[in-house]
Amino acid sequence: MKRFNIVNIKSTFNSITDLIFEMTEKASLENYGGFRREGLGRINSSFFSFVFLCGGNRNTHKSRNTLTNILEKNSDIKIIISEDLANYKGNLNLLVFEGVLEAISKMILIPIESFGTACELGAFTRMKESDNKVVAILDKTKSKDNSFINYGPIEYLRNIGDDRVYTATFLQRTGKSYLCVNSSIKSLYKHSLLSTENKIVKYYGELEGTTVSITDLFSFFVAIVDLACLVGFVNVDFIVSFFRRLTGADSLNVKTGTLDCDERAFPDVILSLLNILHSIGFLKKSGDLYLVDESKLVMNDAKTKDRWIGRILFTVKFTRTDEYLIIKSVCQEYKRKIEQNGYY
Repeated sequence: MKRFNIVNIKSTFNSITDLIFEMTEKASLENYGGFRREGLGRINSSFFSFVFLCGGNRNTHKSRNTLTNILEKNSDIKIIISEDLANYKGNLNLLVFEGVLEAISKMILIPIESFGTACELGAFTRMKESDNKVVAILDKTKSKDNSFINYGPIEYLRNIGDDRVYTATFLQRTGKSYLCVNSSIKSLYKHSLLSTENKIVKYYGELEGTTVSITDLFSFFVAIVDLACLVGFVNVDFIVSFFRRLTGADSLNVKTGTLDCDERAFPDVILSLLNILHSIGFLKKSGDLYLVDESKLVMNDAKTKDRWIGRILFTVKFTRTDEYLIIKSVCQEYKRKIEQNGYY
């Protein structure tokens, strides 16, 4: 059936961007505060409890099935496995994509059961941004071996903390490897890294000339989630243009200790972040458009239960103004029209 009143998505995003900047400028002039321009503080929302779960080939190594069942006892945890998201990485190579997954995760859990997981252990413990997130599970029968793994990355992790290395038995049966669960492994879902109070959000970019480099990808990810919550629908082009205008930059790139993505690869980084949000059900996908699933919109502070939507991009004062409510109502109306009539 032919649809009428189809929304022109590009002009809609332009109108929304103009409205947001008009309203924030007006509110700022009246001393209500507008966009944040400095450190963003601490985020206590359980929404960001991502665990990057590594492992060997799942046809022959069954540890990730076991660990998934354990971790899911904590209902806040969202498990991400790079192979499951391979189609979501856009044009990024797998090494860069795993760097993106690392950046948004609270924990990188590595059962050392294959050549690949041994390589991942070495790689992630050498990355300054990720070494404090790594938790390794070492085969008990190899824990006393005179090996590089034990005297290199394993010793390094043990120096960080006793809870960074677990030992367990990997049982070999009919050509397959199974993780035998002990009391320590059973309690992984309670690990201190998965606390809802250990994520500090910084200002995500640094301006150099006319280029902004995203130096804290997790903080940028939080800002993208916040923008999606505010508007209700986003796509890659809108996010790029919005942050260009917000930062005053002609171009954007990613330069962290782990990732170095130039302006050409920057849209693929955003695409991978949106697809990760789609994979956990937070965003619904329609063509190149991502719509927030309102039923998943539980973005509360762990202590106060207050909504923090808008607090990442904007000062708290602004989110209590009439201007902010105008933005929300206009965006909700646009979203309703898109869901009813479609877009192009």
